[in-house]
Formats: sequence, structure tokens, C-alpha cells
Amino acid sequence: MGIPVFHVVSLGALLLSVGFILFSAVSGTGKTNISLAIELTVLVVYLIYTYLIVEQWHGTVVLAWTAEWVYGSLLSLFSFIYLKSNRWKKALV
Repeated sequence: MGIPVFHVVSLGALLLSVGFILFSAVSGTGKTNISLAIELTVLVVYLIYTYLIVEQWHGTVVLAWTAEWVYGSLLSLFSFIYLKSNRWKKALV
């Protein structure tokens, strides 16, 4: 039981590290409303996913930890999309 959890958490840590770096870049642009929107969206999806896995589908601990994959992936994706859109260049701080 311990080894599969370790593998899932390890991949989650890698995804989260990328997500946190990209999200910090978004926060650094000074557009706090965008940062808030990204964080709230990701958290809502994360909580819904976790609720479904644990409460509705009675998933295992290993499956529950895959929620970190969802969080890290979405945080990375939304932050990357915003940074690539170049809308941050028009921000007045």
C-alpha cells in the first residue's frame, strides 16, 4: 500500500512544483484578480474531484492522492495559458 502512494505523491509533487512556479509568475504580473480566478477555479475542481473519488465512488487512498495531479495540472495549465496570452503585458501596476 505504501509504495503506490509514494509513486502517486511523487508525481504530484513534480506537477505541483511546475504549477507553483507558473502561478507565481502570474501573481508577479500584478493581476491579482486573475490569480484569484485561477486559484478559485482550480480549487473548486480539486474539491469536486476529491469528493467524488472519496465519498461517491469510495476510492482507495492511492486514488484519492491523484487529486494532487488534478490540482498541479490545472494550476499549471491555467497559469501557462494566461502567460502565453500576453494579456499580462497590458497590465498597469
